[in-house]
Amino acid sequence: MALRERDAAEHHRLKAVRNGESGKALARCECADLRCNATLDLTRSERASLRARPGRFSVAPGHALVDIDRVVEQNERYTVVLIPGMPPYGAPRVPLSSG
Repeated sequence: MALRERDAAEHHRLKAVRNGESGKALARCECADLRCNATLDLTRSERASLRARPGRFSVAPGHALVDIDRVVEQNERYTVVLIPGMPPYGAPRVPLSSG
């Protein structure tokens, strides 16, 4: 490993230690309010866990729509909602018919 690569690897290791073992990942609130600019402080493992479960979205506390969203997890930093009928991330989009 070249010296430069080792320096970069050490920098990333120290940064991970400084941020905690799993690190932090800022995420945007995924609520229905298009004007919302709230950010959520998730660990990298929390973010990965959310993305591994299709159809789940992370929203700021109090941002879930009680008539639409189904709260499946909640803590003081974020709420996880499931939106019935919402296609999961990465699902192919169905074009609207041009009938």
